[in-house]
Amino acid sequence: MTGFEYHSRRVHPALRPYVADLTGYAYPGAPPALHRGLPSQYLTLVITLDEPLGLAWPGSPVNTFETVVGGLHSTAVHISQSPNRSGIQLALRPAAARSLLGLPPGELASMVVELDDILGRSARVVSEQLREAPTWAERFDLVESVCSSTGRTSPRRRRGPSSAGRGGDSARLPGRSAYTILPPRSGGAGGT
Repeated sequence: MTGFEYHSRRVHPALRPYVADLTGYAYPGAPPALHRGLPSQYLTLVITLDEPLGLAWPGSPVNTFETVVGGLHSTAVHISQSPNRSGIQLALRPAAARSLLGLPPGELASMVVELDDILGRSARVVSEQLREAPTWAERFDLVESVCSSTGRTSPRRRRGPSSAGRGGDSARLPGRSAYTILPPRSGGAGGT
């Protein structure tokens, strides 16, 4: 892919128990028609820097997100029909779910959730600040700063997604945006 930008920085030592990888990406033109987000040992957090990110589980419609957290899952998610061309992605260790997001990782298993639904307005503020930062180094600094302060200053439990609607449905929290839940796990890793 000509001109694709990939930026990465080693995470600050204090964050390494929680954040395995911090990357930035940018496509100069249209992003690929289909990209697969494969299952991994990490939760995925993406903050877009331009347009929303389109995500769909196999056989389900595309939902768009400006900031999204994906829990641990066993099926590849399809990233398609997405105008998104740039963003920041964090590979979060399961310990980060509780420390940085205020939820046990099991509450995010097999689902993707708009970050605003977990963190509220602060997620939108960080997204806006990242969009205004002119360099990848400044964006990475901001992400690390937010992660460091969130982990230390957030003893309260944040309201998380309900378990209603499991089984591949879209569910809506009262007053919140829709989120998508994976179908029940099967014996294999799934994905296409």
